[in-house]
Amino acid sequence: GASIVIFGAVFARTGVIEFPFYLLSAFLGFTTGFFIDYLLGYFGFSNLFKKLGMGQELERAKEKLKKMGGKAFLFGYFHPDVATLFVTAAGIIRLPLREFFIYNFLDGSFWLIFWSTIAYFFGEALIDLIRRFFIAVLIGSSVIWLVIRLLLERRNHVRI
Repeated sequence: GASIVIFGAVFARTGVIEFPFYLLSAFLGFTTGFFIDYLLGYFGFSNLFKKLGMGQELERAKEKLKKMGGKAFLFGYFHPDVATLFVTAAGIIRLPLREFFIYNFLDGSFWLIFWSTIAYFFGEALIDLIRRFFIAVLIGSSVIWLVIRLLLERRNHVRI
């Protein structure tokens, strides 16, 4: 989803698509996707996360959502995987649908406008860098992801 936002904003800058159409379609996709995640949590499909080994992350998302309320969405939306966990957790704890839509609309709009603006102005340069250094970016991002994952696992084991 985040890569589509970046590419959409870049295409809007080049004139391939109109920027207002891009924003509307990106927002509709964003809200629809997170509404489906909310419903998955609401109707108990969250067990899939547990089977995929993400049960602890989902539990932490539920606790943060209970503690922080709507602010959790704002912080969570800056990372797509975390956002999915927060939205699914909102369904699990039966966050009222109206409240969910308000948070999703406000925080989602902020997220979309923030990243769309960055991608609109810097997206072509970013895509050019990725194209030139694809292998290095792929290896570098994989190593960073692995290190972060190992540090998180180590931290979780130390807490126990």
